[in-house]
Amino acid sequence: MSRGAVLGAAALAAGLVLARPATIRAQDGPSEWRLDAFGAGSAAAPTDSTGWGGNADLGFTLTAGNSRTTNLSIGGKVAYRPRRQAWTLSGQYLRATTDGDQTANRGTGALQYDFYPTSRFFLFGRAQAGFDKPAGLSRRLAPALGVGYRVVATDRVNVSVQGGGSWIQDRFVNDSTDAAVHAAVGQDLTWSVSETTDFTQSVTWNPRASDFGQYLLHGEAGLTTRIVGGLGLTVNFQDDYNANPYVDPDTGLPRKKNDLTLVTGVSYKF
Repeated sequence: MSRGAVLGAAALAAGLVLARPATIRAQDGPSEWRLDAFGAGSAAAPTDSTGWGGNADLGFTLTAGNSRTTNLSIGGKVAYRPRRQAWTLSGQYLRATTDGDQTANRGTGALQYDFYPTSRFFLFGRAQAGFDKPAGLSRRLAPALGVGYRVVATDRVNVSVQGGGSWIQDRFVNDSTDAAVHAAVGQDLTWSVSETTDFTQSVTWNPRASDFGQYLLHGEAGLTTRIVGGLGLTVNFQDDYNANPYVDPDTGLPRKKNDLTLVTGVSYKF
């Protein structure tokens, strides 16, 4: 099994294990909708009308002397929740340089709509776009449609699973393109560890419909601790795996399949 698949399976297992104790302790009464550490609305109680909410994250590192390093991370989410619906707008940008050489330059943005016919079952549509220059990707478009189910829905823990389809079009730095239909399988976990600490975890798997050996895998886990009011400290780990990476036409060598990112910074929830 590939490294990316192992990481994805481990993240999924970890999410379900973390969620299990809380399902025993928590009551199954009405669940208040709350934004998780990164503003996601998947933990919402679909029958409640809760208005707006969101968060903004910022991380920055600067070193000088024997080496010069600059790292900048900007991200955030805004969610609006009318009755039985959710709109979520999210985005993230990461740029890093070391001694003048660019080591990271990527970003992603997404708009998702969820509709809840019942308290646990939901339909979703998502429009997503992004880029990753060091990986050879100048643009990716990835609209998706599917269905989901809230497996665990308590006051402290929410776990949902999703399945559907996505059309993914990639434009590479040499202006070549690739487009194909992919499956879209995902899992999300939000866990209110305490009154001041939230944990989130998610996995998204997009295998090509014509060849499941060619797939994209994204996993992330984050921890946010509130300091005062809406201000907190956040740590976020992300892993992006591409089983069929871009091949540099000049050298004939493929880019690395795995991109790991660890971001620390401050977060403000509103």
